[in-house]
Amino acid sequence: MRTLFFILILNSFIFASIQNKTAMNTIKSVIKKEEFIALAVNKYIQQTGEIPKTTAEALNWTLLNSDDYLADFERTNEYTLNNLVTRFDANNNLFILGAIEKTDDYDSKQMFLYNFYQSALFRVNTIPPKDTSQVELLKGSQIKYNEVVKQIVKLKNDNKLISLDTKACPKLNYYYELKGEELIYKFCKADQKSIQVYQRPPIILEDLDDLQYIKAKVGDKVFGQKNNNWYEYYYQGDISGTSWVPVESGSILNSQDEEADAEDRIISYIPNAKDLVLRNDGGCMLANGDIFCWGSNHNKKAGIQTHGQLNPNFSPDFINTPVMLKVQIDNEVSITDNTGTSYTRRDKRWYNNPYRVKFEKMAINSTNVCGISPIFDYFQSGSYVKFGGDLYCNGRINSFYFEDVDTTQNLKEVRTSILKKNRFFSTGKQDKTEDGNETYLIDVAMVDRAMAVLSQAGDIYTFGINNKGVLGIDNSDETYINNIPTKVDTSGQVFKHLYALRDTKTFAALDDDNRLWVWGEKSDGTVLLKPTKDSSDRRFDPNRVFVNSDTLILRGDNKIFYRFENITNGISTQSISTSYVPSTALSVSTMLIPNHSSKVMERNYIYIGEDRKIYAHNLGSSRDDKLLTCRFKFDNYCTGQPNRDLFKNMIAKFDKTADEEGDFSNVSIFKTNNVSAVSFEDFEDSISGWNTNLVYDGNESTKFLGRFGKGVNLGSSTFSADGSQEVYKTYSFGSSNASKDVKISFVMYEIDSWDAGDYGGDGGITESLTVYINNNRVIQDTYKVDGSGEDKDDRHGYAITVLGSLGWADEKHYYELDSTLDSNGNLKLGFGAFLGEAMSNESFGIDNIKIEVKDSQKYFVCAMTGLGSASQMYCWGNSGRSLPLLSTSLYDVGKISSINKLFITQNSELNNSMTNNEFDNANKPFLKFPTYIGGFDYEFYFK
Repeated sequence: MRTLFFILILNSFIFASIQNKTAMNTIKSVIKKEEFIALAVNKYIQQTGEIPKTTAEALNWTLLNSDDYLADFERTNEYTLNNLVTRFDANNNLFILGAIEKTDDYDSKQMFLYNFYQSALFRVNTIPPKDTSQVELLKGSQIKYNEVVKQIVKLKNDNKLISLDTKACPKLNYYYELKGEELIYKFCKADQKSIQVYQRPPIILEDLDDLQYIKAKVGDKVFGQKNNNWYEYYYQGDISGTSWVPVESGSILNSQDEEADAEDRIISYIPNAKDLVLRNDGGCMLANGDIFCWGSNHNKKAGIQTHGQLNPNFSPDFINTPVMLKVQIDNEVSITDNTGTSYTRRDKRWYNNPYRVKFEKMAINSTNVCGISPIFDYFQSGSYVKFGGDLYCNGRINSFYFEDVDTTQNLKEVRTSILKKNRFFSTGKQDKTEDGNETYLIDVAMVDRAMAVLSQAGDIYTFGINNKGVLGIDNSDETYINNIPTKVDTSGQVFKHLYALRDTKTFAALDDDNRLWVWGEKSDGTVLLKPTKDSSDRRFDPNRVFVNSDTLILRGDNKIFYRFENITNGISTQSISTSYVPSTALSVSTMLIPNHSSKVMERNYIYIGEDRKIYAHNLGSSRDDKLLTCRFKFDNYCTGQPNRDLFKNMIAKFDKTADEEGDFSNVSIFKTNNVSAVSFEDFEDSISGWNTNLVYDGNESTKFLGRFGKGVNLGSSTFSADGSQEVYKTYSFGSSNASKDVKISFVMYEIDSWDAGDYGGDGGITESLTVYINNNRVIQDTYKVDGSGEDKDDRHGYAITVLGSLGWADEKHYYELDSTLDSNGNLKLGFGAFLGEAMSNESFGIDNIKIEVKDSQKYFVCAMTGLGSASQMYCWGNSGRSLPLLSTSLYDVGKISSINKLFITQNSELNNSMTNNEFDNANKPFLKFPTYIGGFDYEFYFK
């Protein structure tokens, strides 16, 4: 009896197993049929340009019943025992309901079969339901369309005409010709001969009348025949009327709408400029007309306005990946599209806005990113039209001098992540008519807190702070500030090219005879207060000028390379020995780099030879390949042969063999000012080291150092308000930081009625703030407000309320200064003021003092390989935060607590390491070996 029982149980298991296997084979058969249908439908649409469906939005089996598709196809669903159910959605995507056809069919006991049906394991041409829920199974499996079929379906959805190349074209209609796997946009003429609409130059037409159907890129030329004569035209845009202009006359054939023409030019134009700017705390790249930035978001210049995109609580102080900058979009016209819908430029979403401003040139400094827009000039209805050539800046800007800035809070100075148009250079361009009073710009260069721009007429304008005489206006006052662009007086000299050194406050320019002019800071510490011509009077090749940290390298018309040197009251250019840099070099860079054994700075060169291989030379050391040798993060040579071999092998990968040309195209050395020490005081909790313990608790919910005015008791004395150094402190950073560069920043509150104007009433000094470094007065800034609180001599300030007791509009001013620690690593910072009245009427305070000590002897190298779209960038050395972290692939995900912090770093986290330990130098990325930098695959010019 027991044996019989076990036999019955075993038989039942065997029977159930056979049933399961049969059911799974049935589902597999259904999937196989779905795959056949997918292949047939794709083939039908691609061969006919039609969608095989019935009026009931189901698959039309009759159209597929041929040997090419699904002849005699068995439509039974072996699982449901019904004919296969199909349906098209609103976008003509085809679905097959292979598992269940209606809600009542769903059976949870069949879950193992639903799982099998939902699996993608046996599918190639179909997409299964997302899961085994009743809702998803009722949607069915979706047919995958290949790329050509996707295009056809989209065109059909948009009611576009499609015609096979084997059939007569639809007369007098634009249509898409389907030929094999290609769709070509054409126009069918009256004689039913077709012509391709979009063509690439050179365009040659046997019948010039066909011009009316052809479209191209703005500026493209066509050669067409009429009456046995050939004519040359250029394309000026997709506009009403005739879009082609005869080259020989420069006049338009028929009248057309001016605004439509301008809009089309804006949409079609893509600049070729490929500029790359790398600085100590980040950088920007200009590619295809758009500017992308990363790094320090101080003043919002890296492109993020208020918070992290994934977490609104994060402060975007530092951006770890390139971000495309937004730009002010003019809203001056109404545009009507081909459907009759009207809109303005700003109605489009910004990143996909076809009317966004493109840029030809770009530059950055610590407070701003700026770009120059292209110049559009052409003949329109017999008149010459011209616009563009404007300056756009983000970061710290003044609402008086830039357009489209929010002034609802009475802010004179704002911080914006959006590039805004400068009012000075946009004046007079609204009518798109050149009257002789407009200024069209072609280039921009920037140093810290100052800018120079070059006009199409060859004039140079500067504005900003005149530190090191960098404004070039023959003014020795280094605290002088000018927010209005001022033309630099060069006695009518015309300039064609503009440059700025990377790490010194120095501008340079080539005139129309290709001769060099320089002004600003010289490496010996002296300054040139106005553009000064190279005393050697050489001519230089404008295509072989290379910007560096402290000098330019230029190739003369005699094919010899030069770098400019200081001479008394001027500059000269010194030739570089061809044993260091051959005259045939394609790209050259230089830097003074410390020799740690001899404790001296040595001049190093790196260059790309005409064989496109990379070479280096050190003028002060026997190791000529210092820049091409594996080094550790502290700049000592790598130990261990594997490290050295790996570095050399990576370089050799692009140098190829001795008998072949290499793959390098461009190279440059960059300085990295790693911050080695920081002191910050906001006076919220304590005060230490100052000669006074006076801290004032203002109305801004913040405490600040003092409230200093005439007669204030400092303890041992009273504030005399005669401009002398009344409040001071010595900061000590230790002998290890001796003689290092420092950056000093602080906030000054201008409180109440700085209105006396003439301190003491004798026509002498007006009411001013004074700043001292190491007992030397470095700042004397005059302020004066009227009864409305408007500052008559504003210096980067905006209205706030600190006290508000007297009804005056107090102001908050930001200061940034550069200096150097003494031989003991100390720096003394002091403040004073010229004030004519008691503290109850006028006073000031100091807040948020920050001193950063820089280790300016770190450096890295970047080199481009390949040409055109094959370009790639590789860098090595102490790159710090100059390169976007996410582009290096060296970050350590284990050290990043959330995905938000992968893209955005807050100030409090800037000193936290995010890289792998081997590639980390004091919490700054270090590239031990040549490292591919993703996202920089352009033929960049290193600025």
